[in-house]
Amino acid sequence: MSGMAALKYFRRKWQLLLLLEAVIVGIGPAILGLVIGLNIFWIIAVFLLSTATYFILQKPWNLNLSKITGFIDSRFSAAEYSSGLLTIPDRNLTSLARLQKRKTEKLLEGNIKNIKPQVNFERAFSFLLVFSILTALIFFSGPSAGNDSNRIDEKTRITFTPLDSLDQSFEAPEILEQQVFVKYPAYTNLGTVSSEEMNIKTLRNSRITWVLRFTQPVKEVFFDTKNDRFAFKLQGSEYRYGTTATESGFYNFRFKDSTGNSYVSKVYYLEVEEDQKPEVIIKNLPLFSGFEAEDEKILSFETQISDDYGINNAYIIATVSKGSGEAVKFREEKINFEKVISGNPKSVVLKKSINLDDLKMEPGEQLYFYVEAIDHLKPVPNVARSETYFAEIRDTTEAATAVSGSMGVDLMPDYFRSQRQLIIDTEKLIAEKDQISEKEFNSRSNELGFDQKALRLKYGEFMGDESESGIAAQNHSEEPAAETDEDDEDPLEDYTHDHDSENEHNLVPAENDKEEDPLHEYLHNHDDPEESTLFTQSLKSMLREAMNQMWDSELHLRLYEPQNSLPYQYRSLNLLQEIKNSARIYVHRIGFDPPPIKESTRLSGDLDEVRSFSENTNKANENQFQAIRKSVSRLEIIIQNDLQLTESDENLFQRAAEELSSLAIEDPLKFIEILSDLKLIAEGKKLTTDRLKQLQKGLLLAIPNNDSRPGIEKAYKDELQEMFLKELQNVE
Repeated sequence: MSGMAALKYFRRKWQLLLLLEAVIVGIGPAILGLVIGLNIFWIIAVFLLSTATYFILQKPWNLNLSKITGFIDSRFSAAEYSSGLLTIPDRNLTSLARLQKRKTEKLLEGNIKNIKPQVNFERAFSFLLVFSILTALIFFSGPSAGNDSNRIDEKTRITFTPLDSLDQSFEAPEILEQQVFVKYPAYTNLGTVSSEEMNIKTLRNSRITWVLRFTQPVKEVFFDTKNDRFAFKLQGSEYRYGTTATESGFYNFRFKDSTGNSYVSKVYYLEVEEDQKPEVIIKNLPLFSGFEAEDEKILSFETQISDDYGINNAYIIATVSKGSGEAVKFREEKINFEKVISGNPKSVVLKKSINLDDLKMEPGEQLYFYVEAIDHLKPVPNVARSETYFAEIRDTTEAATAVSGSMGVDLMPDYFRSQRQLIIDTEKLIAEKDQISEKEFNSRSNELGFDQKALRLKYGEFMGDESESGIAAQNHSEEPAAETDEDDEDPLEDYTHDHDSENEHNLVPAENDKEEDPLHEYLHNHDDPEESTLFTQSLKSMLREAMNQMWDSELHLRLYEPQNSLPYQYRSLNLLQEIKNSARIYVHRIGFDPPPIKESTRLSGDLDEVRSFSENTNKANENQFQAIRKSVSRLEIIIQNDLQLTESDENLFQRAAEELSSLAIEDPLKFIEILSDLKLIAEGKKLTTDRLKQLQKGLLLAIPNNDSRPGIEKAYKDELQEMFLKELQNVE
């Protein structure tokens, strides 16, 4: 055997041993599968999968000649670390190296079979041993048969504790079969489910039936709740009791054997869940939508509705309001979706487009709507609704009042909103200038100027001005006016101030002017139209500025220049809007005005006029759980003196169990074992000292902490001290 052939032989031997190690590992899971009842195909699959997984983890294909020679050099000292020369051709070696190569080949030919590859059979057999022990435990514990339908999981088995002393030779009855059947309400489509677990969580109005079977005949079996006790009915060899789940609580079982001895089980919880209301969400629609009269008034949206046990129906409730104040009228309609809900879906997306014209809405009217969904709950279904969404068709001639609802009086007149219509008509006239004659254009511009004048005069009346103030109204009487010379008439006479007239804006007062009143600046004269107004001074000045803008607007309209009139109209409209906003927030500006600080007593430390405040408050939790508090003290006495329970002790512990039930409903995992032991000693059962200490500790945890005790702790405590004390309280 040449040196290279020896190395290849050793590599194949090493790889085969690694495969054997993997096979030993794969035998363990295969035996376990055989015991638990898998068929032959699954057993073979488990064996092959386990073997292949372990074999791949070993990576035998990585055993190259370099690793082989390195391993041989480390394990076979006679090779003198020269086995690597066997992989190098002779032409690449020196004479001395070739001599060493020949020597190494002769050594390996006789000793290659004695070199043991590195294989961890101990680990493989450890795996096999672990699976063998697990298989034996499963086989002898019984579940390996897999056919005993009466076998109960030990974790869920109902265990009973005798309340009376028993004869040692008497074998107490045990549970042979236990089942609880939960029949959900018909609308849930969940049917009936069964379980051996006695801790139950179910839906309200579900029908629950308990079935118990014992190893020996028993006299009677009872179902105990907080305040009541009900007897099971014997049907054949089974005891049955059924009830409807209406509220959460705790229960346990008790029975009497044929000799009259009583037994009681631990406490189990019954948690009743409510059928939740549907969830309604409207998407792709803002809360408020506004439309102009000429717009396409369509509201398109989709509604996502979900429910835990299915949706019965969904629809839209729409209310149209018309008018304002006491004259407002409402019209309500029920609108169906385009898609009809069929079956019992738990989630659905409904689309709808509402055309306001189909609702016969007119400008100025508003629409309020929401989506309402109902589920299948019996007898009264759950009803849920979405947020309320609004839509409005704006009225160009009459907008909604801008006064806040918190103000007592609406001071805004209806004609405050006509300036917007003037702007619309002016823009329309400018757009139609090229389509109408010059005469019609001038006539319509003059009419708009008259409307602007009428609006300004109405504002003047509201400001307290006389009707003749400003530019005098034109005479529209039926009698013709006196003939005047048209050539002598100045067309701008009504719109300019004549400084050449008698005493018109002269700096020198007229002789008949009265002497100026020295108190004029400090009085509020209601006879003066400048002062007689319903607004404050700031609002009045803004409204006066708006009227001045109307004056300039009217001037350009009279001069047949509507395009030059628009800037003044917009400024007037903006001023009116600011007035509305000021009225809207006026009430909210009223706040608390604190009394002025007396600088003479500030920072003086004088407390003579300072009166302390005290209040007696009864803390609710101080009067709660009185029976639990007394039980903690009584348990301490019983533990220290090893006393027997008296009848008064049993009554005390029974009241404590009733108080603890309210806490156990909120946190059953924390208090259910404590409640079970508490009910045992309430029945007169003698518990060990360790269990009494655990019970006492659990009752202490149930008492709420009262951290707020004003007047008791006078010493200063920093944050570090508080943390230290809390840690001490948590130490067992």
